[in-house]
Amino acid sequence: MLTIPECAAWLGTGRGLAYDLCRRGDLATVRFGRLLRVPRSALAAMVRQERTVAS
Repeated sequence: MLTIPECAAWLGTGRGLAYDLCRRGDLATVRFGRLLRVPRSALAAMVRQERTVAS
């Protein structure tokens, strides 16, 4: 599980955009109380999907 700032760093974007992706549902998240985490598999799936669309 990754934090939102970790996802942003991995994607090469800012934290704000990473939170927007989560809010829009483009990036799947899991909530643990107040904590928001992104499964590595969800991040990999989103990247694969974006690469497919961009090709």
